[in-house]
Amino acid sequence: MKKFVLSICFMVLFFCFGLLCLREESFSNDENRLLVKRSFGQTLLLESSFQDQFLYRSCFLEYSTKFKKLVGVRENNQVYFGRDGYLFEQTHALKDKDKLVSSLNGFYKKHNDLNMSLLLIPSHITVRPDLVSGVPVFDEYQEMKSLYRQIQFNVIDVVDVLKEHSMEYDMYYHLDSHLSSYGAYYVYQKYAELNDFDFLPMDRFHVEVVTDSFVGDLARRSYLFSLKKDRIVRFVHQDVDHLYFDEALKSNDMYGYFLGDDAVVTFVNDDQKNEILVVKDDDANVLIPFLVNHYSKVHVIDVNRYTDSISDYLESHKEIKEVVFIYGMNGLEKVL
Repeated sequence: MKKFVLSICFMVLFFCFGLLCLREESFSNDENRLLVKRSFGQTLLLESSFQDQFLYRSCFLEYSTKFKKLVGVRENNQVYFGRDGYLFEQTHALKDKDKLVSSLNGFYKKHNDLNMSLLLIPSHITVRPDLVSGVPVFDEYQEMKSLYRQIQFNVIDVVDVLKEHSMEYDMYYHLDSHLSSYGAYYVYQKYAELNDFDFLPMDRFHVEVVTDSFVGDLARRSYLFSLKKDRIVRFVHQDVDHLYFDEALKSNDMYGYFLGDDAVVTFVNDDQKNEILVVKDDDANVLIPFLVNHYSKVHVIDVNRYTDSISDYLESHKEIKEVVFIYGMNGLEKVL
């Protein structure tokens, strides 16, 4: 009880001090977003510019989140607080699943001469529900299986393989919603098994740590900036240009290390044959370096940045005989 009262007193004093010391900043490195500029045209406490411009704002936001955890709240800004330093993105029902199914099946009917697959990346909470308690969790896996049943071409379910190896390695980051390189390796393994090519054993790769200071999107959204940071590793089998962007490791978006943010990119491997088109969102970025080892050319289209026709792209690249759609479950609505 004493700790609770002291926490409240500290928060009140901290907030009042920040109110007395408004400052002007344009960007929050902690949240990786632009801040609203100062304005006194509206009620002060409701004005977004005030909320963005009081002194030590990041510290106050983080302390307020820790206070919520102290009093038993298990969520902030649609991020769940899990055990062992994990944060989890909330899962939810798709608002327009029928539209997605119709779009994918329609695309397949137009290109049914191709080997086509759909691979959905589950949210972390679907793979490790044991690390979260006391929160309502939507059954994303049932939603995923329902969607798969309606797809008229190949589907690749990776939930079981991620669960199977989740006690050996971190399949996801602690502070970010994306797959880690270890999670991506097992997704790649499942893809290889279902597409009849031999995946490379893990000991064939050289695993390199590229940073141990990764603060992901879930830490920023929940304002927990000082949790133990994540480590980003990469699996290296052979050198391929443009797979990684070192400059991203110096930015606020370190996940951009994988693939960058181009709408279209291709990777060439003269030691292999066959070409594949990967149509994806950001959740697939960490998976591409594994696929590059098995195709003469990997074409990658980012659906959140590409504005032209994918069918037209295929028409102008007749060598492509395989297409895979790779989307994160929580990002599906962005690609509808």
